[in-house]
Amino acid sequence: MDAQTMSAPGTAERTVVEAPPTAVVHRVWETMITLRESERGPLHIRHAPLLATGDLGGGAPMSSILMPAGLRASLVRSLRLADADVGLRSGEAGGRASKGLAALRADIAAFDDLTLPRQAEVLSCLNCITEQAVAVPLVRNVSSDHLLSVPGGRVLYEVGRVLLRIYNPQARQVFQSVAESGADPVLRILGRVQLGAMAVRQQGDLDSATAHVRAAWSGYAEAETDLDDFLRALLQSRVSRLAALVAMRTGDAHGQSAAMERSLETALELERISRARSAYDRLVSAENMKIVAESHLKAAGGAGDSSGVVKWATTMLSVDSDDPGTWRDITTHAARCGLVTEAAIATVGMTFVGGTGTVGSVERIAAVGNRFDSSAELRHELAAAIAGLAAAAHAPIARWS
Repeated sequence: MDAQTMSAPGTAERTVVEAPPTAVVHRVWETMITLRESERGPLHIRHAPLLATGDLGGGAPMSSILMPAGLRASLVRSLRLADADVGLRSGEAGGRASKGLAALRADIAAFDDLTLPRQAEVLSCLNCITEQAVAVPLVRNVSSDHLLSVPGGRVLYEVGRVLLRIYNPQARQVFQSVAESGADPVLRILGRVQLGAMAVRQQGDLDSATAHVRAAWSGYAEAETDLDDFLRALLQSRVSRLAALVAMRTGDAHGQSAAMERSLETALELERISRARSAYDRLVSAENMKIVAESHLKAAGGAGDSSGVVKWATTMLSVDSDDPGTWRDITTHAARCGLVTEAAIATVGMTFVGGTGTVGSVERIAAVGNRFDSSAELRHELAAAIAGLAAAAHAPIARWS
């Protein structure tokens, strides 16, 4: 990555950090594109090869994070990787597809003939790799009758996630059906979590969100004795995260603190339990810890707690340093606390793992750098920091350890 100084007549000089080269983008997003198992790339994308082949260790899909719809298709186009299109038939792909991509393509073509558990896995994989446009035509025959069985409910839940990511208002209706009428108590709880999050973020309806939190805890209490240790810890952590979000929005500082503490305790317990479980379960556990750490990072940033920002930034990077979003969040919250050097390092880190919008991140840092007399002065400081770090930032995580 090179830092350039650019100027125009009548304007001050500014440093621009170039967008990552194609090779970097391909390396970071390779798992999403090829569906080959890898230890590189954003953590939540590493679920995809296992979902594509159905290698979940006997469990059901439990992936959580949804990235912007269409990201993979956009990468395939921009990198000119036509052979990576998930919609290609086996003969059209030229025989170069990975095991995961070949399995996914075959099951997309035969979707209506698949078992319900396999349909849920395919839809979860498409959600994971942001291919909701491929998923939509596959689910034309899905109906409320799916609620009559546990596997059918899993299909319907993944349909809700497809609709949620493409901002289709029917997502709420689907999750409501799963939460109220589903045969699977786990999905009834997760349906409430989805509804509560939507009530907060999309509708601003805190009364409904509070009711969904209560219903989720009630459902958990009824199901707890029938759940294994892994699901008990996972569900407690997810419901606690929602409870913390609602408490924060309602101004209940004590409730927020208690819920965040419970979400962390159960996330740590989930980590312990997952060590003896399948590779997929270990990824689900790590994804959960990442989300818990992110919520703590944002709370620390909002409170101006610089030591808390550093602590939770370190945790996030230890879990998932290959996600540009991780570095972006650290940039934002470090800047809010006046940690200008750390924010600049995180900006460089975001670029090195394939993120874009670096100049915009620099400007966001400038916008909140109130300890400087002017944004121009802050830009000068950041330009110097980035220029000095660029050569050595191949491993920016080391600066947080």
